[in-house]
Amino acid sequence: MKYPVIYAALNERRAKIVGFHVSDYSGWQAAQQTYISRCRPLWIVVEDPGINKRIWITQDGRDLSISTAQLDLPIDTPAYHRSHRRRGGFRSQKAMLAYLNALFTTGEFPFSVKEEETNAG
Repeated sequence: MKYPVIYAALNERRAKIVGFHVSDYSGWQAAQQTYISRCRPLWIVVEDPGINKRIWITQDGRDLSISTAQLDLPIDTPAYHRSHRRRGGFRSQKAMLAYLNALFTTGEFPFSVKEEETNAG
């Protein structure tokens, strides 16, 4: 399995939060690999009512990124689009996990998180 650290964190969060929903469109799982599935091997959309966020966990080429938007806003409103935040440039699952755990804890992106502070469990 690719991305075991990310999937483990999502499964742990799913067990804790009622209404936590994961939609996994990741290309790495595709039976028939295409150009798009190879370029975008990780594409997960999460709805987390615990922090009121819709979260996109993606990989585009080598760049791993996390994006969020407010879950309780209608998606066709300016307020929803203004609520969008993105943090990219992660070079490892461990680095991404540090931000993801901080996001699950506070509901906001931290300014910086040391990789060694990552809690993989």
